[in-house]
Amino acid sequence: MKCVVCNTVLGKHKRRYCTTTCYDYLHSEIQKKKYKNRRPKLPVKPCVFCDTPFQPRDKRHICCDVVCRRLLENRKAREARIPKDKQKPKYKPATLYYCTHYREEELRDKPEKPELWEDRKKVHRRRSKKEEEAEELVVVRPLPLTNSDYSGQIEEFEKNGGMIQVFAPQLNGRTPDVNITSISGWSVETMFGYGYEIQLMEELNDAG
Repeated sequence: MKCVVCNTVLGKHKRRYCTTTCYDYLHSEIQKKKYKNRRPKLPVKPCVFCDTPFQPRDKRHICCDVVCRRLLENRKAREARIPKDKQKPKYKPATLYYCTHYREEELRDKPEKPELWEDRKKVHRRRSKKEEEAEELVVVRPLPLTNSDYSGQIEEFEKNGGMIQVFAPQLNGRTPDVNITSISGWSVETMFGYGYEIQLMEELNDAG
């Protein structure tokens, strides 16, 4: 029997191939045929750099060889370095990371902005509509004048065109009872409230 690849007479215990070299060669040829059947060749297209027609390996293959690919990359790098607007070149902002000479050259022709330090401290907060309406709204006195000792002056002030603003009622602050012992079992808040109650009853009795 002879080898399938090189027609050499086979030795003992050999059936198809004389050596592993012939086996690897035939196996690689079979794999190439299978690869060509699965992936057919792409149509020939011109090179992007030199317009030479070539056979691309895949869709991303745009240059015919390595030389054209390197020349194309160099040309793109040169175009990227050229500023779009030559009249207004872009300079890097002057920061603390640059040397002192560079900062002086950068900030030499720039006009100084007249900005005060007090203006920087101000926090400009946007006001809501309710706050703007509250400033424009003037609350007129809706209370009667019977309990006031200055009823005549108030009426005269209103006749002359004056307007009186009434604020919201303010609650009395609580008295702290820290380190204060309770007297006869009554707390300080209860005793204060009881005192207000007695004062109110006396005023009502005097009025009656």
